[in-house]
Formats: sequence, structure tokens, C-alpha cells
Amino acid sequence: MKLSFASVAFALSSLTFAAPVQQNHAREYMIPAAKDTFSGPGCLDCTNGKEQTLRVDGTKGVEERILLRFELPNEVAQNVESIKSCSLSVPGPIKRIDGEGKYPLIQVADANNIGWDEESVSERTLPDQYDWVGEGKIREGQDTFDPININQICRNIAKNKLGKNNGLNVFLFGLESDIGYVFPSKEAGQPIKLIVKTN
Repeated sequence: MKLSFASVAFALSSLTFAAPVQQNHAREYMIPAAKDTFSGPGCLDCTNGKEQTLRVDGTKGVEERILLRFELPNEVAQNVESIKSCSLSVPGPIKRIDGEGKYPLIQVADANNIGWDEESVSERTLPDQYDWVGEGKIREGQDTFDPININQICRNIAKNKLGKNNGLNVFLFGLESDIGYVFPSKEAGQPIKLIVKTN
């Protein structure tokens, strides 16, 4: 039996309309740090916002920490209830600061209540206002981190605790170990990134 072109076209169109494709609006955003710096009690007035590297070190007396700022895209900031998860993607360190510890722990703090300028902020001017929200450990046998879960920051956003100008401030601390790491900064073209997944 031969089928006409019209009958074939009608059959195909019927199949198309019988099984509509549902739209999936889930998205993943990779947001590079808009600002980054580090500070420690060893130099109270040093400004490191334009350095090529970032340092985190939990060694007693050194205690260098990284401060990051991320700017959310408008479509995320204006629809914060759609945020499903947040995590940090930390690039591989370019140098290890040796100590007696074995596996360093990076702890993450939500610092959204502070304001700071990348070019002028220092240990002396940086307020200690933060809440612990997550942690990440170096993988055994290799100098890489899995994405660090910071979902608590997402929950804070949903509760209208978003920082100024749709931004997030995040501290990275090296604690429970005297091993430290030097990471590339955004000035070196390898910024730490915030991963935001939305529904």
C-alpha cells in the first residue's frame, strides 16, 4: 500500500503534538569571584587585594584567611527562592606551605554583613563578623578539593539576608591543621568560583 505525502505528514504531526516536551528550567551558574584578598595577624596593614595569589594557613600565629565576594546574576538575585544549592569550586593550589598536619581543612564562613573594598581592606580594618557554613578537605594523595558545600548561604539568601548589591561575602579559613596553601587569585586568571544551582 502506498502512502501519500499528505498522509505521512499528518501522521508525523500527530505524533509530535501527542508527546509535548516538558520544559526544564533548572540551571547551573559558575560565578567567578568579583573580589578576592587575604589577610593575617602577621601584617595588620597589608592590602593584598591585587596580588596574584591567595593564602590560607591555619598555623598558630599565621592564621591567614581568604575573603571573597561574588555578585549574583540579576535573574538569580531577583528569584532567590529558586536557588537549590550553593558550593565553592576551589582551583588546585600552586604551592603547599608545609607543616606537621596531614590533611588540611578549609572552613567556610558567611560574612554577608560586612562591607569591604578590595584595594584597601586589611587585617586591621576587616571586621570579624561571620557564621560558619561549611568545610572542605583536600583529597588524600592529591592537592585538589571537591566542591565545598555552602548551602547554608543559600538558605540565608532565601531568608532575605542577601548582602549588599546582590552579593555574597565568603571567608575561607585554614583550621585544625598547620598546613597552608597558596591559591591563584582572580588577578592570575583563576578565580575561586561560586556554583549556584536553581530549579
